[in-house]
Amino acid sequence: MYTPQPVSSPVPAVALTLLAAAKDRKLVICLGAGVSVARDANLPSGTRLGELLDERLKNRLQGYISPADVSNLIDVADAAVEPVGGLEALQNEILELAEFRRAIPNYGHRALGLLLAEGAITALSWNWDSCIERSLPGELLDVARTKEEMANLSLPQMAKVHGCATMKSTLLITSEQLATPPVWTETAFSDRIRSSVMVFIGIGDVADYARRRIEQLLAEFGVLDVRVVSRSIRTNWETSVWAKFMPDLVDERRIQSDADVFLDELARAWANELVVRLQADNQGLRNDVQPGVKRVIEAISRLSSVELMRWCRVAAVKPEVGESAVRAAPTGDVVLAAGVLAATTNGEVTVPRPACCCIGDDTFELMVLRDRALAQDVQEEARRRAQELASNNQLSEGSIRFLVGGTVIGRLDGPVMDVLGGDSDPDDVVDGPWASRITYEDAAEVLRRAA
Repeated sequence: MYTPQPVSSPVPAVALTLLAAAKDRKLVICLGAGVSVARDANLPSGTRLGELLDERLKNRLQGYISPADVSNLIDVADAAVEPVGGLEALQNEILELAEFRRAIPNYGHRALGLLLAEGAITALSWNWDSCIERSLPGELLDVARTKEEMANLSLPQMAKVHGCATMKSTLLITSEQLATPPVWTETAFSDRIRSSVMVFIGIGDVADYARRRIEQLLAEFGVLDVRVVSRSIRTNWETSVWAKFMPDLVDERRIQSDADVFLDELARAWANELVVRLQADNQGLRNDVQPGVKRVIEAISRLSSVELMRWCRVAAVKPEVGESAVRAAPTGDVVLAAGVLAATTNGEVTVPRPACCCIGDDTFELMVLRDRALAQDVQEEARRRAQELASNNQLSEGSIRFLVGGTVIGRLDGPVMDVLGGDSDPDDVVDGPWASRITYEDAAEVLRRAA
């Protein structure tokens, strides 16, 4: 299992260079099997898939003859498609080779899923597995698995070059299938690639089935702003297939790194944008509240990149996939307001779960509005969140306090409400978590008091 660095850890210069492209929505990540080979997913490489398919078929398929190179997945598939009885039957056999639909998303998958949700990257995936899509509880990425889906989605976050295990008919494996135009040929997506900064990750050994699509990509778009990430890209450059693809790729664009490490660095650069902004904003607050803000910043800086991005997106009310919660102004306002509140006590500041900040004995649930919202809608969302926390045994007795960032139309300081809903009598309290009362702090008002 990969152990990530805290957000406060410095990143290499290349991560900052790619951050600039990400902020301009010009960063495209091309993903190969190396991303999913890493623990915890433990899925096979393209070369290993060829060997596994050959081993499976030669023991069970009458008429199958192994090709000369069983590590070449396309050769194995071409040798099998006729005796197995057609493409559909072959696709069924392939899905039995590994847990493409059930593998555990690893750290790289989760970082990629959140970067996609944040609008930081666009992805081209050479992989069949669904790990990235399953790494985002509560959010749904727009993923194009076919040219038809590419045309029908207004802004797909990811295109799966060889199809997806969740839609068996889309799996591309034979040489005949790979002769068809790839999904990225849809005009809008092609235009996005053409003006992008492109990074290849986890395509170090470049199995033959991936090689063909990479050759098509480079041939179609010509000279691109490209970097290649691989654990041996520098030490084995002369024997690497990348030396044939891009012989003029300069040394500083050959990034020798594991996929998880590189993706953590990129995600850390993105997530740290919130920390940098908070540090700058804190300078405009009164001297007596700045130490409190600093303590909150230190608390979130101890999180990993995945934890901090998740913390921000859970705080957002109905987050929009493709819009950043990390960089949203109300997110910064809420965290600054928590710091102002922390300045009134010497209690420890912790962030024990997403969208939560504990200051001494006080616990604040953070709620960030993307757009203006009616007070009654904010109250309903607060009640829903409180009920969810109660069902997970995450509420203490007494009141639950929401720190709200963004514009609220109406007043939140009306009659206190219990978690079950409805007006309640503060003197009539039933024992247990459902008796918790909901109260609100307006982040903007807290900051006005600290100016």
